[in-house]
Parts: sequence; C-alpha cells; structure tokens
Amino acid sequence: MTLDGNVLKQKLRPIFYILGTFLASAFTVNSPKVFIYNQSVRKYWLFLKTQISLITTYRFDLVWRWVSNLFEVIVYFSLWSLTTNGDVTQIRRLLIYYVLFYGFLHNIQTSRGANWMGDDIHSGALNHFLTKPINFPLTTIIRTVAMIISRVVVTVFLITMGVILFPSYLAPSSVISFVLFATFALLGLILWNLLMVVIGSLAFWLTEIKSLVTLVDLILSLIKGAFVPVYLFPEQLQRALSWTPFNYLSAFPIDIYQGLVAPKVILTGLIIICFWILALGLLCRFTYSRGIARYEAVG
Repeated sequence: MTLDGNVLKQKLRPIFYILGTFLASAFTVNSPKVFIYNQSVRKYWLFLKTQISLITTYRFDLVWRWVSNLFEVIVYFSLWSLTTNGDVTQIRRLLIYYVLFYGFLHNIQTSRGANWMGDDIHSGALNHFLTKPINFPLTTIIRTVAMIISRVVVTVFLITMGVILFPSYLAPSSVISFVLFATFALLGLILWNLLMVVIGSLAFWLTEIKSLVTLVDLILSLIKGAFVPVYLFPEQLQRALSWTPFNYLSAFPIDIYQGLVAPKVILTGLIIICFWILALGLLCRFTYSRGIARYEAVG
C-alpha cells in the first residue's frame, strides 16, 4: 500500500505542531538558564564520547556482534523462506524483515542498561552519582546509546549498500515510508530505554536482577518477532499486541518501511506509542524516586 504524503501531513501536523510549541517554550528561557543547559549538554556529550572510546577499544566484541547479526539473518531467513512456497513477494518481505530486525532494530534495543543499573546499585557505585550533579538513569541511557552507535555503524552502512545495489529487494517503498520508519525506530528506542530503567530500578528492592533481565529479554525477543516473524502470528494475537508497546519496537516500523500500513493506522500507532512512552516515563520517575529514598534510608 502506497502512503499518501499529503494525507499524512494533514493528520500529523497537529501533533508535531504541539510538540514543536512545547519544545520552543521549553528552551526559550533566560540566558543564565540557557548557559546551565549548555553546560549540562556539554557534560553528557563528553560522557558519550568517552563511552564510545571505551567500547571501540575492544574491537573483537564488535566484530563478533556483526558476524552474529549476519548469521542470525541468514539462519532465520533460510528457515522461514521454506514457508513462502517460492512466492517472490513473500520472500522479499521476509528478507527485509530480518535484515532490518537483526541488522538495526534488535541492535538498538539492548538490555545492558538494566544490568548496568543493577550492578551500580548493588556495588555502591551509585554513591558517586548521587554526590555529583549527574542524572544516574540518564548516564545509563547514554552508555546504552554509546553501545548502540558502536553496534549499528557498520550494519547501517551494509544495509545502505544493499539498498543501493539491490533496490528491488531492500529499498523502502517510498521516502515517506523511510522517514516514518526512522521516526518509529527512534520512538521505539526511547520506549525501550525507559523500560530498561524501570527494570534496572528494581535492583533497589531485589538482590539480583540479571536473571530477571535475561528472562524479560527472552520474552520480549519472542514477542517482538525475533524467532518467528510477527506477521505470521495468529491474527487475534497481532490485534492484541497492537495495543501494547511491544508491537512498535520492530514489527510495526518494518511494515511501515515496506508500505504495508495505512495512514490512519500509522496515526493510531503514533498515538499508542506516545501514550506508552508517557506512561513508562512516569513509571520510571516513580520507581527511581522511591528506590533512591529507600537506598538513602538503608545507606
């Protein structure tokens, strides 16, 4: 299904107008506040560059990750291509699904952040953050972003080359489809990191969370369609997942990339994922603030 750019512009304009107005009012402040904001941005930017430098020091881990991604694409595509009965359209859909899933989306959704939070809380390293003007959950997210950048830089290059060399197999259905895919991928990244902060904050109450993180990661991988493409799920299950945040982590953006989602459904999906981002953001604030209160009381 081809997306009508004019229809989408009309439907999305109010949402982006409100968002733009909010951002303009948020950053239109007096000069001292702007200076403080710039100083904070510079501090976290430096932290991000330091983390990227540390991660890229161990290049073998990165290379192994890229090889693993390629292996996963080949294995799962080969396995599920047996169900296509030689249908070229279904083969193309399956190929794009796993290339985007393991080549990009799965790489930007890592559970390392929750484990890092748990380790810092249990080891007492959190104390170093509490005594400085640094936001602990934000630094965890920045560490995650640093890892993501290191992971996807090569895979994005390879996918781009694939789109250029084999457009009939890997190219998006339109420029608008690609922009919307990137938008939902970014929203999915925000959603995922908020979820990991919530899980990581449970370390304030639990003595060990790595097993919990592994279990949650496995369940979410299944729901996201890591092992079985979501479009092969039963229709009732697909409808149920469309109201949860998990459908918008991989399956929905991939369908948009291929032009398989109607504009009205895209708008509905945008509203749903923004709702879940807001809900998880509030839950993050609640669990972390309650955890910090408990942590300080015990310490």
